[in-house]
Amino acid sequence: MRDILSDTCVEFIKSRLHTETPFCLFVSFINPHDICYMAIRDFMETQQEKALIERAKVELETLDMAMKKPDGLSDDEFKAVHFG
Repeated sequence: MRDILSDTCVEFIKSRLHTETPFCLFVSFINPHDICYMAIRDFMETQQEKALIERAKVELETLDMAMKKPDGLSDDEFKAVHFG
């Protein structure tokens, strides 16, 4: 579903290229609630939480990739740039 989202956004933008009507397009490629999986994974205690994490492989892989620190950047530099 997420891969279709970018194509839909491109089509929306293309449809408005030759209009003078301003528009705002906001797109969330990562479900804002997926971040909760990280906390559950880090602090899971119950069987229900463990089962939830087992079913959230795609969400966690996506989050891990999005949160991957660039090579050659220290933790402090990364936090300063991205978290103020």
